[in-house]
Amino acid sequence: MNEKNELMTIREPWDSTSQPAPRFYLTRPLYEKPHAYFRADVPKELREKLQSITNREPVLMLPNESPIYDKEYRQLLGESKISEDACFWLPEQPKLKACLLTKDNIEPQMSHYFPWLPEELLDVPFCAAYLEDSQVVSICRSVRIILEAEEAGIETAELYRRKGYAFHTLAEWAEAVRRNGSIPLYSASTSNLASLGLAKKAGGIFFGNGFCVC
Repeated sequence: MNEKNELMTIREPWDSTSQPAPRFYLTRPLYEKPHAYFRADVPKELREKLQSITNREPVLMLPNESPIYDKEYRQLLGESKISEDACFWLPEQPKLKACLLTKDNIEPQMSHYFPWLPEELLDVPFCAAYLEDSQVVSICRSVRIILEAEEAGIETAELYRRKGYAFHTLAEWAEAVRRNGSIPLYSASTSNLASLGLAKKAGGIFFGNGFCVC
């Protein structure tokens, strides 16, 4: 964001390049008033129309409720990439079977399924992994850092999905983030039942929705 609280770019911790931020991002905290953010290049007239609709948007009372004025936002912004996420903060879990990876303890032969991982570990604050047969088969790492919070991103090798490994890596990552004094967060697309199921298994506490138009 710039000094006017306008969206500018998005950059992952391991990527030196920046991507344009969404043109419109609607945050809807549970039981609180929604708030709209705009990319810096969105015209004033369009902002005013979108803000007028946002002002009429009711307070979110139940998890995973879509914005009431979903169609109106889409009509004003045109055909675009649209996503809607449910957002959770993660409570403590018992010690599971994942481990933390760093640039110092990963071996080249461990990253067959994620060949880019050793280089990425140079920049990622925390990365948890589940190993099977000395291979990293599932990872969870910090993909966004916002003030005192970090957001999880999870990947599991295709052959090892639906085995519960993502839960282990998410729990280990969240514990590392907490030890560092930050809040571990996890977001799941409202249409992704597997991700929502993982949030539930991890005891994720729902705190709001995000509606994003790129």
